[in-house]
Amino acid sequence: MAMIFAWTTAGRARLVNAQNDGVDAVRIAAIALSEAHTAAGWADLEALPGQFKTVIATGGGAVDETLIHVTVQDTSTDAYDWRAFGLIADDGVLLGVYSQPDPIFSKTAGVVLAHAVDITLVDAIDPGSIDFGDAVFALPPATTERLGLVELATPAEVLARDPNRPATGAGVMGAIDPVEQRGRRLARRAFYLALSR
Repeated sequence: MAMIFAWTTAGRARLVNAQNDGVDAVRIAAIALSEAHTAAGWADLEALPGQFKTVIATGGGAVDETLIHVTVQDTSTDAYDWRAFGLIADDGVLLGVYSQPDPIFSKTAGVVLAHAVDITLVDAIDPGSIDFGDAVFALPPATTERLGLVELATPAEVLARDPNRPATGAGVMGAIDPVEQRGRRLARRAFYLALSR
């Protein structure tokens, strides 16, 4: 599920072009991480509350008209519970933040953080105006137009016609088998009823 990204006032100003009639491209230089959840007041932030480190975005880009995909990586031996993050522009401006009470990711000393985040942009800001530079690793969600990460459907999700999960052959057969078996039972029953007349 995509996270709703809250723009800061400075972030919005950074996106507006010099003519004040459109959006300028902005490059993401780093991602700020925090263990603290901030419930409100995002617009006035100039720094991420409780920020303990910044990491480089190793992947990212626009997925569709309202969604950007960001891949965060930390190969350090640090251990932390990451509850909030901010996107930092190449000129140091905090563009916006996402925060939640529960950890987005819990990193231990022996674990490399490689986490994919999908961010929903609101207020008609074009995701294509956000650039991640020479990012080398991306794992975006798959669409009908783009290769990416998927979660495979269970037989129950196949039967429910889940539009977001592709089906495997096993999943399709798992959904069809019970229906086919019921059809066979009904056909046998109709056959024996016809014979008994």
